[in-house]
This record gives sequence, C-alpha cells and structure tokens, in this order.
Amino acid sequence: MNIVIGLIVGMISGATPILLAALGGTLTFYAGIFNIAMEGMMLMAAFFAVLGSFLFHSWVIGLVCAIAGAMILALIFIFF
Repeated sequence: MNIVIGLIVGMISGATPILLAALGGTLTFYAGIFNIAMEGMMLMAAFFAVLGSFLFHSWVIGLVCAIAGAMILALIFIFF
C-alpha cells in the first residue's frame, strides 16, 4: 500500500509544473496569443535560477535570474 501511495504522490508532484504551464498556455490562448513555448520558458528559468544561485550563492539572486531569463525568452518570442 505504501508503494501505491508513493507512486501517486510522485505522479502528482511530477505533473504539477506541466499542468501549471498548460494552464498558462490556455490563458494566453484565450487572450488571443498562440504560445507553445511554455515548457521552454520553464526550462530557461530553471537553468538561470541554478546558474544565478551558483554564481552568487544566494537563492534570492537565483530567483531574480530565473525571472529575468524567462522574460528575455518571452521578449525573443514576441519580437521574432
């Protein structure tokens, strides 16, 4: 029984980021913008979060770098 509960918890925690990205994609679709780069923006933000945290030894700077990285990717998506 513990294996089944652990499997269900793992599935829910693993699917949550993808579901949140799908929800964001749905909202942008209803706003009239077709955006298929949600998972790429999440990966870019995660990369810059790790890079910023590693370089500056601060999770706050890592969070700022994650936001900046996702914003830069969104700007590239908007203009090109």
